[in-house]
Amino acid sequence: MIYALLQYVSSRDNVCRDVTFTFPIVGHSYLPPDRVFGRIEKEIRQHEEITGPEGYRKIYENHGKVKVFPTNWQVCNYKTPASLALQKVEQLKMRESRVWKFKKNSTEMTIEHNYEGFASKTYQLVKEIVPLLHNPKLVKLTSHISVKKLADVESLLANMNLTESEKAFYAIPSK
Repeated sequence: MIYALLQYVSSRDNVCRDVTFTFPIVGHSYLPPDRVFGRIEKEIRQHEEITGPEGYRKIYENHGKVKVFPTNWQVCNYKTPASLALQKVEQLKMRESRVWKFKKNSTEMTIEHNYEGFASKTYQLVKEIVPLLHNPKLVKLTSHISVKKLADVESLLANMNLTESEKAFYAIPSK
């Protein structure tokens, strides 16, 4: 995540001078998305059974715009370039941080451990030799489910009356 934020701030297309990433206090957020999630959960509870992604998608579409993976968006591999470009900072404790600040054309990150605006510590994150890559590779869709587990899931789903789209989602071949 740090690498993606650094990449965004340093990109030529970015018009922002800096990016501030704030972690809200758990349980103290009353933002509009929290209310939407509450309404979605309430609507999901009204359904006795939802067997596939299409059922959830219909509910989500009642509350906002839905982008479907991998049709409308894809996942990029930031882990590999991040391991090459970012240096390890031993004393950096992410769990204790409340605010991250990134400045344009800078390889540093300022971490605040409170919400008062006092900078606790600035860290040099990027190794001097390696530039940030602006085109990370797409992640290939692969299944990491063991053959035994897949057979177990297929036997459980064989007894359900699934639609063709649900069978496609669970990767069950049509007979």
